[in-house]
Amino acid sequence: MISVIPKDIGKLKNLTVLVLSNNKITALPDEICDLSNLWIMFVAFNDIEEIPEEIGKLTNLWYMGIHNNKIKELPESIRDMGELKYISMVNNEFGDVESEISKFENMKCVRVDARFESC
Repeated sequence: MISVIPKDIGKLKNLTVLVLSNNKITALPDEICDLSNLWIMFVAFNDIEEIPEEIGKLTNLWYMGIHNNKIKELPESIRDMGELKYISMVNNEFGDVESEISKFENMKCVRVDARFESC
């Protein structure tokens, strides 16, 4: 199990799939936002509290699995992720679910919690 993602991850420019689920990760380094070829990011079942503000730079990302973490809100830049079609955010600590949902305009499937699933 890992608790920290090394900042060197930003050097993996050709990485297309990132799976770091079921660990003890508490934060995503800003350098993760430099993975411009990333299509899939699966970091579920960790202790992540926030998503980096520059996550919107991941314009090729189409699936984001961030469920079962401790995230309270998503950065506004997530609106810049034009290819993002599927996001699973179940079992986090979102206060205003409707506010988070409003950030997704082109989404095909949004899973926020047991109260809301749109696929």
